[in-house]
Amino acid sequence: MKKIHFLFGVHNHQPVGNFEWVLESACEKAYLPFLKALQKHPGVRISLHVSGNLLEWLADKKPEYVEILGKLIENGQVEPMTGGFYEPILPAISDQDKIGQIEKLTKLIEKLFGVTPKGMWLAERVWEPSLAKPIGKAGVEYTLVDDYHFLSTGIAEGELHGYFVTEEDGETLNVFPISKRLRYMIPFHEPEETVRYLSEWKEKIPGEAVIVADDGEKFGVWPGTYELVYEQGWLEKFFSLVESNSEWLLSVPFGEYAAREKPLGRIYLPTASYPEMMEWALPPAAQLACSSFVDRLKKDGHYEQCGGFVHGAFWRNFLVRYPESNRLHKRVLFARERLEELKNHKKVSKDTYESALDWIWRAQVNCPYWHGVFGGLYLPHLRGSAYSNLIAAEGLVAREALDSGLDVSTHVLDINKDGFEEILVETRELSMLIEPEKGGGVFELGWRKHDFNFANCLARRFEAYHERLRAGTGDEEADTGEVRTIHDEIKSKEKGLEKKLFYDWYERGCFLDHFLGKEVALEDFSAARYHEAGDFVNSSYSFSVRGTRDSSLATLTRTGSVETGGEKRRLEVMKRIFVDASHPFVRAEYELLNRSQEALNLRFGIEFNFTFPEDSAGKRIIKISGDRETTFDLQTSGVSAIANGFVIQPSSGHPALELALEIPAGLWRFPVETVSLSESGLERVFQCSSVMPLWEIAIPPGEIWQTELTLRFRNR
Repeated sequence: MKKIHFLFGVHNHQPVGNFEWVLESACEKAYLPFLKALQKHPGVRISLHVSGNLLEWLADKKPEYVEILGKLIENGQVEPMTGGFYEPILPAISDQDKIGQIEKLTKLIEKLFGVTPKGMWLAERVWEPSLAKPIGKAGVEYTLVDDYHFLSTGIAEGELHGYFVTEEDGETLNVFPISKRLRYMIPFHEPEETVRYLSEWKEKIPGEAVIVADDGEKFGVWPGTYELVYEQGWLEKFFSLVESNSEWLLSVPFGEYAAREKPLGRIYLPTASYPEMMEWALPPAAQLACSSFVDRLKKDGHYEQCGGFVHGAFWRNFLVRYPESNRLHKRVLFARERLEELKNHKKVSKDTYESALDWIWRAQVNCPYWHGVFGGLYLPHLRGSAYSNLIAAEGLVAREALDSGLDVSTHVLDINKDGFEEILVETRELSMLIEPEKGGGVFELGWRKHDFNFANCLARRFEAYHERLRAGTGDEEADTGEVRTIHDEIKSKEKGLEKKLFYDWYERGCFLDHFLGKEVALEDFSAARYHEAGDFVNSSYSFSVRGTRDSSLATLTRTGSVETGGEKRRLEVMKRIFVDASHPFVRAEYELLNRSQEALNLRFGIEFNFTFPEDSAGKRIIKISGDRETTFDLQTSGVSAIANGFVIQPSSGHPALELALEIPAGLWRFPVETVSLSESGLERVFQCSSVMPLWEIAIPPGEIWQTELTLRFRNR
């Protein structure tokens, strides 16, 4: 009888910083019931990857899971796979960290289960050719990528019935191709249909292998899958069919197969990920064009033959699409480089180095750096967690040693790797990143006492799926009873979301300088649908920095223009941003110099965008001081006529921010919300609170208007 090997892999992961209830739910709905179902079918043998932070959590909170998994590993039913401990995109971190993270998870698996994994899961299957060398040096024999990686080299789908060998600088690595067809079939098609598909392949490639591996969350966490997989018995039926057809369907883990079967040949794979990821990495207009082109190929019957040559952008393009992602990524790289430098100069102890390194590794988790069908970058708590881990690492080092023993360390260099210099100021209390090329704005305000970045904001941008929302295909859908893969399904979690689609033309930070015409109202400003009278917000400021042992002063200046009375008038804005080592505050002194020959009547605003621990705006209030103190929920928009300042007060136990104004001003406030896609549908996500003091000022020719603001960080 003709036989075929069935290689089945499962990957379980939860982002660092995800909510506890999400982990609890995933374990109860997917991870634990999957293992219990597998226990009942000893003839089904799989390879399983659990990311390091999730495995640690399971060992601590769900010992039953680890106990069952240990027994399955012991009896040979499960082959564990290693990977980057905190699930980083490997090409986005150094080779030293690639190897270190893989070895950390390998050691945890050895400690818990007494076996050394032979293979690894590659996060998001993001492959670059240089990976073979560090992966091999980490002791890994094989990894898995998508069949797309292979198809784009010209290999036909029918030739992908085993593993191939690749190499980099002489270091070899076995690579298995994951079948996209099977990824989409399991568990969304009937079990019998999947087994029939496998049976067809045994006639085409007897003795060879059919390969599938995918997220464990699709077995209970993805919408509708718990009912399908467990309540309707999909998994039990599938496992039973695999066992009942064992005379021809040989269920084998990846490592065992590679140990006894020869490779199909040598291959050099291009930079790639799974097709959906590569499409998401494209700019929105290109996404729509690419999707349309693929649809045309399918309609014309050419996709099977040519689909492998339709190439989206590769993963690193997310760092171009989203400057916020790039900023976080480059800050983590900078912290990692400095930590290594301090260790080499023996300015940090071994214990501090190892602890700080682990915090940095946590900040390398891939989830906050990209966006597709999952929230990822759009989820403030995931971005916030990455920043918190970064700030914790730097704070640990700062408490032991700043550069040259200074209490304040000021760096002027191209941290963002965009061709322009930024200013990073660090004290034992605060970290602050100023970007002169982006309106002289502040895009990081980290308070080490709480390991939190209060300027961790995200601009509202056009996404390709917004077109479907506008077209009405993202409305709430009737329950048809059919479970579809999340790559196919898109629905709204509330009605009228298309009315919430606003797009920012600048990045959201703090100390952003606006000049508004008399006609601009809060409604226009909050929707980013207004005419900016000045040319300061998105423009370059010249700068100088003066750093001492215990303070740092950045002076930023721009001579630009302001439109008033239909004419453009020359205006110079100078702001001095000051911090010292003793107190958690930032003070800004502003001077507006009228360089025109006419008096200027201006509406001048300084915008601040703040985010806070916890992701629910309803738990935070703003207290505005003026003639009398008024209190508002931060979920509301509004204008306060005269204010001396404000305090944003979060829930109990969390830090507060206070802004004191030397000259009273009007105060505008509104919530910044994005409309983004998650696995459960389109939803509004609160990103940050925008608060802007606004002055009505008159400046005679050649005269200066001055004011001062002080931003304080304080406990409740």
